[in-house]
Amino acid sequence: MNIKKNIGLYEIAVLLFGTSSSFLIYLSLKQYLKLRRYRHIPHPKTYGLFRFFTGNLHELQAYKDDIGFSGLTLNWFKDLGPVFKAYFFGEIIVSVNGPEAVKKVLIDLDLHKNEITYKMMAFPFNERALGNGLVTEIDKEKWKPSRALFNHAFQRNILKTFFDEFNEKSNLLMEKLRGKADGKTLVTMFPELNKLALDIISSVAFGFNNDSINQSENYLNKLIINLLQGINELLMDPLIQLKPNKFKMVNEFKKSLRELREFSREHINKRIRDLENKEHVPNDILTIIIKNYGGDTFDLDELIDQFLTFFIAGQETTANSLAFAILELGRNPEAFL
Repeated sequence: MNIKKNIGLYEIAVLLFGTSSSFLIYLSLKQYLKLRRYRHIPHPKTYGLFRFFTGNLHELQAYKDDIGFSGLTLNWFKDLGPVFKAYFFGEIIVSVNGPEAVKKVLIDLDLHKNEITYKMMAFPFNERALGNGLVTEIDKEKWKPSRALFNHAFQRNILKTFFDEFNEKSNLLMEKLRGKADGKTLVTMFPELNKLALDIISSVAFGFNNDSINQSENYLNKLIINLLQGINELLMDPLIQLKPNKFKMVNEFKKSLRELREFSREHINKRIRDLENKEHVPNDILTIIIKNYGGDTFDLDELIDQFLTFFIAGQETTANSLAFAILELGRNPEAFL
């Protein structure tokens, strides 16, 4: 009996070893063939014992608290040129820099977009964030109708009606900064510009006064910052959900995201009710989108996706551009005289 038992255990061990080895060989071959297809594209060096599989994960984690994902990507562009590849656990991401190259890749050739990267922004931590919004929808045939819908809101004659709002919010920020301009107080401009962009978008796009400029801590601004930080953490560390010391942070992120989507849901539902009841509503971007919606019924979750996409993409990109312009003014004031 003992001999038969030992033989049985031996066979099981051999079977497990053989299966594991075969699976490892399969993964290695698959990884090799995929990397071989992209061998002509420059890539950052990889480090660590399992670097053939983990790729550039080590660099992501090493710089997470230093320069972050965007800073690391910028360094790679500087070192490797306008096109480079990075990979993580078999997923290869090719990054492109420069308007002409981006146009070639995204429009002229319509090359495949990496689903893993976009999913991290669309559904981070298995929660719906930007969902199927304009920034994260990678199916071009599904993207086109949404883009056409927003074209109604971005006509020149409509955008010109928002100038008063732009000026009013800008004046509020200038008044705040004048109160701090004593020659001694250090003011970090990016958070201030972030609030400016958020207040303008809240007003001209969705018809409500957020007034984060005059608040030290604003509810909506805090939720959006939490969303951006959560997505950045996931981009920098794809394994974050498996780490016990990160469970609390992940749960707080999920809570903020749910609150943000619920805020969006309530605001959109109110606008729809007002339109149905023929109440007075502002002629803003949200109203234009709802009026030009082509379906018989609203897919509210998809409308929330677009709502949040405008807040996140519109606020962050605008604030970054303004901050960059101010930085350049500080470096080269004579160039703008």
